Amino acid sequence: MLSSYYVLHQLFHMAERHPQKIAIILDAQAWTYSELIGQVERVVDYLHRLNIVKGQIIYQFVERSFEMVCGFLGIMCVDAVYCPLNPTDSPSRLISILEQIQSKYVLVHHMTYKQFPKDIVKHVIHLEEILFPLSHIEDINELPYCIEQGPAFIICTSGTTGRPKAILHTHKSFAASNAAYIQWNADMYTIRDQVLQLSTCTWILQLSEIALPLVVGGSVVLLRPSGHLDMSYLSKILVNQQVTTLIIGPAIIRGLIDLFEISQQFDTFKFVHNLCVTAEAVNPQQWTKFIGYLNLSTIRINSQYGMSECNGVLGCRLSDVYNTIIPIGCPFSNVRCLLIDEHDNIINNTINPNKIGQLHIGGPTLFNCYLNDPQRTDDTLVTIDNHTYLKTGDLARYNERGELVHAGRADFQIKIHGQRVETTEIEDTIMNWSRNKISGCLVTKSPQNEDLLVAYIVSHDLKLNIEEIRNHCNKHLRQYMIPFYMVVLDKFPLNSNGKIDRKQLPIPSSFSSEPINSVLIDDTPISELEEKIHKLWCSVLQLNTIPRHANCFALGGSSLSLIQFFNYYQFHFAPDMQLNVLDFFISPTIGDHAQLLLNCKTKTKIIWSPLHLTQGVASFAQNRLWMDEQVRFHESNHEQVSVFNELLIYKLTSLTSLSIDRLRQALKRIVTKHVILRTAVIFDQERLIQKILPISPEHYEIQITYVTNELNIKKIFYDEETNRSLFNLEQGKVFRCHLLLQSSDNDLKHNDIIIFNFHHIAIDGSSIQVFIDDLRQNLTTGKLFDEDQECITYLDYSQYERLEDWSDARQYWNKVLTSFHTSINQQNYPVRTGKGYTVTFDLDHTIVTSLNHFISQSNLTLFQVGLAAFFAFLFKMSDNQQLEFCTGIVAANRSQYELENLIGFFVNTIPFFIKINPYESFIEFCHRIQQIWLEIFPYSNLPYQEMVKLNSNLRSSFLRTLFLIETKIDDNEQNIEIDQENTLNIIDRHLLTGNIAKFDMVCMLYEHRRNETISVTLNASLDLYDESTISKISQRFHSLLKQLFLFPNSQINKPIYEFSLSLSDEKLLMKIMNNTQTLFPSLTCFHHKLTNQVLKYSQK
Repeated sequence: MLSSYYVLHQLFHMAERHPQKIAIILDAQAWTYSELIGQVERVVDYLHRLNIVKGQIIYQFVERSFEMVCGFLGIMCVDAVYCPLNPTDSPSRLISILEQIQSKYVLVHHMTYKQFPKDIVKHVIHLEEILFPLSHIEDINELPYCIEQGPAFIICTSGTTGRPKAILHTHKSFAASNAAYIQWNADMYTIRDQVLQLSTCTWILQLSEIALPLVVGGSVVLLRPSGHLDMSYLSKILVNQQVTTLIIGPAIIRGLIDLFEISQQFDTFKFVHNLCVTAEAVNPQQWTKFIGYLNLSTIRINSQYGMSECNGVLGCRLSDVYNTIIPIGCPFSNVRCLLIDEHDNIINNTINPNKIGQLHIGGPTLFNCYLNDPQRTDDTLVTIDNHTYLKTGDLARYNERGELVHAGRADFQIKIHGQRVETTEIEDTIMNWSRNKISGCLVTKSPQNEDLLVAYIVSHDLKLNIEEIRNHCNKHLRQYMIPFYMVVLDKFPLNSNGKIDRKQLPIPSSFSSEPINSVLIDDTPISELEEKIHKLWCSVLQLNTIPRHANCFALGGSSLSLIQFFNYYQFHFAPDMQLNVLDFFISPTIGDHAQLLLNCKTKTKIIWSPLHLTQGVASFAQNRLWMDEQVRFHESNHEQVSVFNELLIYKLTSLTSLSIDRLRQALKRIVTKHVILRTAVIFDQERLIQKILPISPEHYEIQITYVTNELNIKKIFYDEETNRSLFNLEQGKVFRCHLLLQSSDNDLKHNDIIIFNFHHIAIDGSSIQVFIDDLRQNLTTGKLFDEDQECITYLDYSQYERLEDWSDARQYWNKVLTSFHTSINQQNYPVRTGKGYTVTFDLDHTIVTSLNHFISQSNLTLFQVGLAAFFAFLFKMSDNQQLEFCTGIVAANRSQYELENLIGFFVNTIPFFIKINPYESFIEFCHRIQQIWLEIFPYSNLPYQEMVKLNSNLRSSFLRTLFLIETKIDDNEQNIEIDQENTLNIIDRHLLTGNIAKFDMVCMLYEHRRNETISVTLNASLDLYDESTISKISQRFHSLLKQLFLFPNSQINKPIYEFSLSLSDEKLLMKIMNNTQTLFPSLTCFHHKLTNQVLKYSQK
């Protein structure tokens, strides 16, 4: 074949005609056509000397670089088969491809050599050694040329739909594809164009992005490694390299929109004349935003459609760029295209507009086969009227202009946790377990939970061993692809056409209204122990049913949920057994937990029983807080405010009224049960002691204030939050109730407010929920269910705490605290006023969705990702100068189940040390945070003041920042429905308070799972910052979170140091200040000038 568009022949032809024209550009480097051909010849010569046979598959495992282009062209020139591998792919995907293709040769360079599993491939070839300028070259005319029907390259699919498929193309299909693009009337590729190479190396589009400009004499603009993920860098390249043509997809569009909104850049596309949109449908709102940044008078906007099996085959010029329904186009000149409906009839665009059918593609651009998979090849290709067509699986329709418009998928492809899942891969895996026992399988989403898969299995044996099937799936499928439910049927329900009626498939739930005898749900608990665990999980996670193999974190659970489970197990299932909490975190499913409990070993355990004490030493937590109040927040400072008043605020919704006496009796019962609410804390003989006081009305006294306006209410809120005189620890006054009434009646009316206020020395965050639960019981039933039971008290806990064995914890913390530089222990203000300022902002729903997807896919938690973001923020705030950081985190510290329903101050503050590697990517940083947290967790019960003693250089107040997270499954979980006429609705205290500061800075994330919202609060001390500075810091943190999580796939691999805290107005100002444009012609780089001169005076 000697087609005029045959890429390799054309490349050599262009090198002869324009030897000094720029061929490829990468940042400040450029190669002419002559230089490029010279380097390609070196690759060809080297491979020829290795006696590479025709058709030999050669991998290329390199980053974006000049070597990438030389390797691609050199392999094809020597008549070998080019197979690109992506260095950013996971090791499991890489090994899967290597085992499937089994080639002996791979090209690498210095950036990827260490990543490649060299023991799998016999010949590892370094491209830098080949391209050394002094190496000898044979006469290129003696080297082999390829034949048109011979194999040219292999593209491996993404693998998100199962095992990657190796798609083999020939030189003929590649040449035809390039011819189709160039003959397309879009005029995107000419000798004058600078074309951006944007796609990753494992996309077939990348080959066209390289080949098309070269065969017409244009220039290819390359990006540095991971440059396609850095929108700021990409924007600069478009301008600096004067890119005229590029093909982009929705992900890049989203990223650029975000960049433009932050940076206010409007000149990114000033040199672009040809913009082509490809891939899935663009979000309509984002498309509308995007075109607002384009100069529509100078840019031609096209759309195109293609697949790995056929490359680009459809395209069109957008006649109405404001129409958000973007067509995928009309067939290229050498492409055949059919729409075929469900009855196998061809849809004619003039007779049946808007009728939907499956898209079939034919013509010379089609691939040759799936490598080593003739069955899949036969299933994908079909013969119609003596022509071969590819069944794309995509649905489409014709619009009024005869253009095709994408209309979804024909093969029920679905997404789980954001990952595209081709259910046939799962169905085949299940069928392969035993085709003798299974005659059919259908996988779809669960109707109750769209993040769970259901497998409907048809078998004559309704008692299939589901556990064996699941183990088989574990070996062959990714975790998120394994169905949570497996339902066995004797046959599929069919419709009148004889096809499976999906609407009639049984719902996989043991709570179905109509029992289905033919269905076995084998992911339900299989033992009495699992049944008990299942009941516990459903209660804590607020779900009706949970598969026994479902991951706790995937179901919305948190670290606190796991701790609740663990404590329950210790008390109810294994009181005399040795349990390791870390094991339960690593294997967070009902089945795993049951197995861990069955395998646990007997241990010596102290049974915590009531001690019947009325006086004893204070807890370590109380000592820490009391000392903090005496030293850092001493009342000698006349401006001092209280930092330890903890508010719980309710507003009454009432059709009638609520008796104040009813409330008073409820509080009396709570204070009687939880003696910490009437316990004096006294410093006596150089130690802090607790003394339980007899119950008296002053311990549950109710203060009543009549209010007339919002200003009065705000003043009272401020006083309740900051007034030190409201509590007296030595008299046991640690709890109070304040009613804000709008009328002088003796009862609470609609919109009246109840303020419960606690001193922190008597309560913590978990205790607040205990108080709410007990208050709910009291107000609805008039009693407490367990008020007659003998339970341990907080004073008992304080004594048992000192019997704990902390030797292992001391050893661990001694190692940690002595390994970090003493510069972390910086000088604090000696005495603080306690005054603070708080800024709260909500994350956009798009960011929350992306963040949750990132957490799910990365097997992380919100706490770990949030902490990583906070550390990255502190690093950027230090102007990239400080590398070692420490912030405080808190542990619930309720190590015994007996403490779960006890009010008291248990939390322990833990120093979390980290050393920043500025060149580490954010995803790597998150996983390092996760690993450190898993190391810390088993030793989190060592009291903070005991940790500080391990390093003589540390002061008790060396922690300057704190990171917290609070999770609610439902916003209404803290509301109290007293009866049909009266409900107490919680008021978010964080919206009304925030006038105090315990630390220099506190970052807190509030997650509301049911409505999928996340709020971020930054609280800082007014002793260090003014209010405007705190607001600015908050804006910078918000900006960082947007950069990280708006499009995490394009950001998480960026080095931490590359993120910016500059705000949009600051960037605009910097741009204006740095604007050096004059009225004289702008200076361009040398190779642009040279190229212009060559084009202008070609015969000079």
